[in-house]
Amino acid sequence: RLPVVVKFSTDTDIAQVPTLVELLCRTGFDGVNFGNTSTDYAAHREAIHPAERPLYDHFTSTFGGGISGKPLRENSLALVRAAADFLADHPPDQEFHIIRTGGIASFGDVQKSRMAGASLCQWYTGYLREGLPRHGHDVYREFWRAA
Repeated sequence: RLPVVVKFSTDTDIAQVPTLVELLCRTGFDGVNFGNTSTDYAAHREAIHPAERPLYDHFTSTFGGGISGKPLRENSLALVRAAADFLADHPPDQEFHIIRTGGIASFGDVQKSRMAGASLCQWYTGYLREGLPRHGHDVYREFWRAA
């Protein structure tokens, strides 16, 4: 049996999380992934460095698509916490995982994810933009050194 996990944007309304998680559990899915990208450009604009905002505005208005990385950190964590809170009160009959994606750049972010209830994390921007350029092939060694 191949596990199936459903991914939602960090733009997901946190009030919908209990309903979504209940539906996924009831219909036999194996997990939920909150994060990765957002198209709520206005909500994340303040998280963009002021010097980069003109480029941000140009890119989002010209090309669209989802933004990722650090601006999503708090939203993805809050969504994970909401899913974990629901599951604590409504344990599923099957193994069910909460995965966090979006804004994970350090071991501290992974620790916060686990404390919030995530059993898995995916890190893209933190790995490609921060970890790999700084540490090359030693990126995981440096990641765990921070542990």
